Amino acid sequence: IRTMPNIAASVQNSTTTITGDNEAKIIAMEIFSSIGQAIWVNTENQLDIATAIAGSGPAYLALIAEALADGAVKAGLERHISTQLVQGLFSGTASLLKHTHPAIIKDSVMSPGGTTAAGYAQLEEAGVRNAMIKAVESAYNKAIELGFADDIMFRTGESTVQDSFVFSRRAVTNSLMDKLKKPVVKQSTEPLYERLNLLKY
Repeated sequence: IRTMPNIAASVQNSTTTITGDNEAKIIAMEIFSSIGQAIWVNTENQLDIATAIAGSGPAYLALIAEALADGAVKAGLERHISTQLVQGLFSGTASLLKHTHPAIIKDSVMSPGGTTAAGYAQLEEAGVRNAMIKAVESAYNKAIELGFADDIMFRTGESTVQDSFVFSRRAVTNSLMDKLKKPVVKQSTEPLYERLNLLKY
């Protein structure tokens, strides 16, 4: 089993991708559903892609959140109000994304010649869309590189600097093996989160 949770596991709202042997799928999904949403993918390559989105993505969104708040402060709004607005923006938009395509959300907000159209044009001019695509691509390539280093370490027994990525995989394997040896017992999510130590990669 390989898995990639994200930092939102600290508030039990991770989006965790998992792949591996189908025999362990049910147990793995149960374990990681206790810290948020668990999504099974079909191959390790898909997991590497998912790592670039769900694993690294909180950092990308945090950058956007910080920039939006900074923009509001620059325009003259107090920092604490700017932060509250951004928090509400992310929460509300997340709810919309569960049911609505991003393009439809964009079009429903953007009136002709309006404020959203003016701001959106600036984002496109600055290449934000392309930067996001390249960020995912770069993170995906790095995930492949780390996975290769991990495989070398397990074959040779040598230590690498990618210890959190490697040991998280080992922790998941050990946890799953323990589960396979005994009936599934519900555990508190906080000890599970602390035991697996899966949030740094």
